[in-house]
Amino acid sequence: MKNLIKCSVLITLIISSLGVPKINAQQDVIVTITNQNRALVREVRNFDLKKGQQEINVHNIPEQLIPSSVIIENADQSFRVIEQNFEYDLLNLNRLIDKSINTTIEVIHPEMGLISGKLLAGNASHLILLDETGQLQMVPRNDEQKIIFSDLEKTVGAFVTKPTLVWKVNARRNGNHTTRLSYLTNGLNWQADYIGRLHEEDKQIEFDCWVTINNNSGHTFRNTQLKLMAGDLNRVSKGRDGITEIASRTKLAQAGLESKNFAQKNLFEYHLYALDRRTTLEDRQVKQIQLFKGKSSPVQKKYHVNSRNSETVAVMISFKNEARGGLGMPLPQGKVRLYKKVNGDMEFIGEDAISPTPEDEEVQILIGTAFDVISERTVTDVKRPAKRTEESTIVYELRNRKDENIEVEVLEYLNQYQQNKIITSNYQPFEVQASHVKFRVPVEANGENQLRFTLSRNW
Repeated sequence: MKNLIKCSVLITLIISSLGVPKINAQQDVIVTITNQNRALVREVRNFDLKKGQQEINVHNIPEQLIPSSVIIENADQSFRVIEQNFEYDLLNLNRLIDKSINTTIEVIHPEMGLISGKLLAGNASHLILLDETGQLQMVPRNDEQKIIFSDLEKTVGAFVTKPTLVWKVNARRNGNHTTRLSYLTNGLNWQADYIGRLHEEDKQIEFDCWVTINNNSGHTFRNTQLKLMAGDLNRVSKGRDGITEIASRTKLAQAGLESKNFAQKNLFEYHLYALDRRTTLEDRQVKQIQLFKGKSSPVQKKYHVNSRNSETVAVMISFKNEARGGLGMPLPQGKVRLYKKVNGDMEFIGEDAISPTPEDEEVQILIGTAFDVISERTVTDVKRPAKRTEESTIVYELRNRKDENIEVEVLEYLNQYQQNKIITSNYQPFEVQASHVKFRVPVEANGENQLRFTLSRNW
């Protein structure tokens, strides 16, 4: 009982010695999140300062803040920061043990009883103590033991309870100083998640899009104006950036269907999506907010074969991202999950990832592999009419076991470092590039067809 009382007193002393930091209230918080695990945070803070030099602590900041990115804007130049420290060595048991090496501790172990001595080493499995008799004590760690740290000021004083910016400032006057604080932080990321509903006749698709925001920054942003930036930003290799890998239980908060849309605007070579209401980004939370709902567009269903995997017939759908078709907005990169309506029910038919797609550009989505369409590729009649010339006849046998007419797009890859020429072909190519050539081949329902062409290569 005496030991338990002692533990309680020590816990109270630890809390008292840490103190409760004075919080500088955040106002007008704006968070712009990129899809590269980084965000720009802008906020307004008020500091009550005395004239002259002093030290102030700025709390309520992310654990993954990038110190070198901090920008301090003080409208009337009433104070300036002359030195900044970022304190992020947070108090936890393992760090407390590391900092307590060569200090005296007491361990109450459920099997070994009370053990006292100088802590020489500690890890996840054992503590090594030198007791008063000069003997080494190897103490196994478990969830039931209690560790008592006697040297509170020396041990705990090396920690902060929350990430803190420590500023040494020089104020020109007494009183309140309004400041705009901006900084970059890691640990905030977003992606687009699309839901596509393909109609029964495979000629129309309905599109919904949700943005999924993942906050692992170590800080909660409340009542925040949220912006999402789509684009590939250049970044220099990491220094302190991202050294904190946070593994935690994830919460899921999904906004309702009544969520308002984001307003889209251009920014430099990127696109910015601003939520037209304020929201809260809880730490260790995945939040979903609807970007748009019910966009509809006509689609084309395609069958695709390529020479590198000629026995697989891929099924794709394509549509143009245009206002006339029902879309017509910059589409951020993301995952598309496709469903199809069958007798009023929805069935999952595949998923794919799409690249960032500007307005009026084509979107292609790979659904899967055709079950009832067969392809076989053979090479025949190889000739060498000259020392550096080769001619070969390539045949694609295409069989359609479906009850509908289809068209198969055939892609033949070429060696772009050679001179290639189609000499003869029963179907003319619709696209010829240095690296490939493409054909369209119709195949009737429950029928067969053949693509045959002769290719000349010179080197």
